[in-house]
Amino acid sequence: MVGQTVSGWSTVRLRQIRFVPFYIGTEIDDDLIKKIDEVMPENNYKKRDLEKHSEILPSGVSAYDISGRHQLFVFRKGICVSVLTDEEYNPEDFFSIKSCQERIDAHRGILTPEKDPVERYRKDGDEIRAIERLLVSLADEQIRAMSRFKRGRKTALTRWESFNKELNESKKGGLSYVMTLHVITPTGAEPFGNLDWNDIPKQMRRNIKVLLDPAIIDLEDTSESVGDIEGKKKLMANINLDSKESEEKDYEKRENLATFMSWSSVVVVGMPTENEKENDIEEYVILEVILQSNWYLIHRKEKTLPSTIEEAKKRKYTAAEMRMDQYKLDRYLEETTYHSGSTLPARFNDIQKGLLSSSRLSIKTARYKRMAKDVSESMMYDYQLRQSRYGGASEILLLIIAVLNAATIVYSLANNTHGTAVAAAAALVIVVGAYAAWRRYW
Repeated sequence: MVGQTVSGWSTVRLRQIRFVPFYIGTEIDDDLIKKIDEVMPENNYKKRDLEKHSEILPSGVSAYDISGRHQLFVFRKGICVSVLTDEEYNPEDFFSIKSCQERIDAHRGILTPEKDPVERYRKDGDEIRAIERLLVSLADEQIRAMSRFKRGRKTALTRWESFNKELNESKKGGLSYVMTLHVITPTGAEPFGNLDWNDIPKQMRRNIKVLLDPAIIDLEDTSESVGDIEGKKKLMANINLDSKESEEKDYEKRENLATFMSWSSVVVVGMPTENEKENDIEEYVILEVILQSNWYLIHRKEKTLPSTIEEAKKRKYTAAEMRMDQYKLDRYLEETTYHSGSTLPARFNDIQKGLLSSSRLSIKTARYKRMAKDVSESMMYDYQLRQSRYGGASEILLLIIAVLNAATIVYSLANNTHGTAVAAAAALVIVVGAYAAWRRYW
């Protein structure tokens, strides 16, 4: 790192990789994936070979090279993840401040490009939306054939999260967030042995902490700018690095790499060998793509779940469809926690646990399931109540028929001097029975 020479860390290279998920409005079947495979080359989007990642990726995932820095992953559940790789550069001592500014620029440019964005990120956002529109147009026929429950089209190019109400531009909508992976590689040094938190130069550790939690220097991805840079540097200088509690957890078992994770980002630090370098980073990209596809799946479902029985009826939800949806959700989430490959290194388990924990996917999933269960049970109760009332109506109808049949008997008894008392008793029984049936169901 600039200004320090610790374990050869006089210089480093920083690469930032951004993940932007979106939904095309439907699950993708074999016919639709065939259409996509036919149309993507026509737009100069080359399909990628994912064979070497087959043990990590769920079945049916497709990937395409959109441009030199843009890759697209398409999942059968209808979630797509754009992966954008920024140009690698040599950072300065307080590079995390610049990186936070770049994250702010990326969020603004990709999600809300009308807010004076940095040009390259605005182009990224436009490119992602162009692909989104292309995929949605291919899926339109399949979407129209679906029930309103299954469509979930609210997140596909309509008034969804990044939609600008003032400009009334739905074409800007459809995207929700940008997730960033930071790759920090020391240069000009021999590969080192065991890389622990305390082996990393102090200034580098401060930068890593800021990347993991920008709030340490009063920044968020939604901030307008970094503001007072000198003030931010002073805040960084005061970051506590001496206590045991200040140490960040390393989720990577290999000695020459360290991986730190938080809610806001993932930071990979170290020096893989030349043979491992690209493959290592690509593995992290694949794992993050899978995680983001499922995180966005839950996010979409949570945001579009009806909050009342009336809304559920209006959108034609059924309890049976919701139970099927829960089954599919559990199956999709297994992608994040289980891999079929028997030759995968054991370190993948630690990395996966770290991604699940830091992203809070399990917490978000449990919350959605509770919400969905409440809606489903309310719908079931409403259905049972309506069935009960229908059953009551049927009993009243049968009672009326019985009354009409009994009326002739009562009438004949009433005309008989000796049967007047019997007729009165029979009439009383009929009235009491009708009142009891009415009280039971209404």
